[in-house]
Amino acid sequence: MYLHRNDTTYILGSFQGPIGDASHGSREKALESVHFRRSSLTTRNILTTSIAHLKLSLALDSTSMDTSDDAPPSASSCDFLRLPGEIRNAIYAYTLTIQKGLMYYYGKDEVGRLYDIGFSLLEDEARTSQNKYHSEENFLEANQLKYTNRQLYAETRGLVLRYNHIIFEDIVELAAFLRSCPPTHLERLRDIEVVNPVFHWEKIEYTAQAQDRGEVFDFCRHHPQVLIRSIMRTPLSAAHFLLMAVHVELSARKSVAVLERTIPSESLRVSVVRHFLTTHHFESIEDIPEDVPFNFRIFPRRKGTEEESLQVFRNACQEDLIVMDRIVPTLKGGLEDWIDIVRDIIRNGI
Repeated sequence: MYLHRNDTTYILGSFQGPIGDASHGSREKALESVHFRRSSLTTRNILTTSIAHLKLSLALDSTSMDTSDDAPPSASSCDFLRLPGEIRNAIYAYTLTIQKGLMYYYGKDEVGRLYDIGFSLLEDEARTSQNKYHSEENFLEANQLKYTNRQLYAETRGLVLRYNHIIFEDIVELAAFLRSCPPTHLERLRDIEVVNPVFHWEKIEYTAQAQDRGEVFDFCRHHPQVLIRSIMRTPLSAAHFLLMAVHVELSARKSVAVLERTIPSESLRVSVVRHFLTTHHFESIEDIPEDVPFNFRIFPRRKGTEEESLQVFRNACQEDLIVMDRIVPTLKGGLEDWIDIVRDIIRNGI
């Protein structure tokens, strides 16, 4: 039984009062020390108490549980499953949240699964470029709880989609996942990363097939709560990163907001736009075939933390004589004006 509250599904438990029964006086006494009052405990205390409760319940039940192959664990064999649904959901969220996200990967059995790979592909350029994450043996499948018993399977199946950002190698793989995912699970998605660039910006040419691209963009439009992050081809280690960001924004948004912040000179901005349009055979910005949903955002691939990534860009600019001699002197705040623009792109994308 489910109750929707603030766009969160709470699983209603069968908790009817103190855990245990009159025939298990020793158990009831043992559990008394971890009994809680929901109205007076903070979230942290609830989690701590519930986890302690779970450990004790498992220990007390270990002598009475049927462990034969023909008798899978039942919901009645663990008092954890008698906790209120709100508490179980808090524990599920804590347990199933993976800091670096989950990678969607097809195994040797050609079944797609979500794995904890232990690092962020968008933040670790070296590992991504060397494709070191293509090693199924080094992966840990997310959500081991669902293999415990039928009730945990029913309650936790698909929850990792809500609690984590999901990483796909490319937009073709993402489209295949969206086609195979149950509609109820699609509603749980919140944050998606696509590792390989979706666009060849220099040619305004999509790298993915039109059908896959269209399905992903349609998904974005019908699920505005989801953020899909794609990456730019141009790295932060290139001094012309902001120029390519201008091209990205023109291609995806028909906008010159980044250009106006990057280049103070109006005549130079007009030259940049004219060059862009001429290169791609457009008469005006309105002719650009933009169809990218707003929640499909383009981000740079970071190297380490935000500040470390900004330092990479700063160093690249300082080593470029044209940037330092001709452009930086025209900026009111000097090079730090560009740093602020890049910081905004790192945080919010284009």
